[in-house]
Amino acid sequence: MGRYGQVLNMATNLILVLLTIPLAKILDLENEERNLLYVRITYGSVQALIIFLCFYIAAKIKEKNDITELSYVEPAKPFPVSKEPPKMIETTIRDYDLDKNKEVLNQTFTSLALIMFLHFYLGLNQPLLAQSILPLKNIYQQQIVQIHLLGKEVKRPFKTVSLFDLTDSSNQTDKVAFKKKKQ
Repeated sequence: MGRYGQVLNMATNLILVLLTIPLAKILDLENEERNLLYVRITYGSVQALIIFLCFYIAAKIKEKNDITELSYVEPAKPFPVSKEPPKMIETTIRDYDLDKNKEVLNQTFTSLALIMFLHFYLGLNQPLLAQSILPLKNIYQQQIVQIHLLGKEVKRPFKTVSLFDLTDSSNQTDKVAFKKKKQ
């Protein structure tokens, strides 16, 4: 997914969030405890499904046990500006996929903690509704899900494009990048 795809993804997420505003008003989450209970159950179910999918994908990765070597140059992080040079990573496809799956799981738990803070501490109900919809779309778009659940062929290492990074921060696997890094 290039910059255009990422902008389209962000626009879709924004539209989905904006659609939850009138839906929250229709459901009257502030006054209708029953509707709020249904939204809480839906949110909890979606989060449980995503966590289950992450563990299922991890089991599939371990079952495949693809120990094909994978070498790539990981670019330096653009923010915060660091003096750290790009590093050469040598791993296996199994370990790479497990790391990416762990990243998805960490994102899920971080989102869960944030939404629980917003809902229970600050008393905001609308984020529950929005996060009952968005994670389903986001998990479907994860490259690790595309490979292990949908059976699509996706080249590793996964390309990551940042809207804030004006340089090409995709992981490089070509021989020129390796030679530059080794010198």
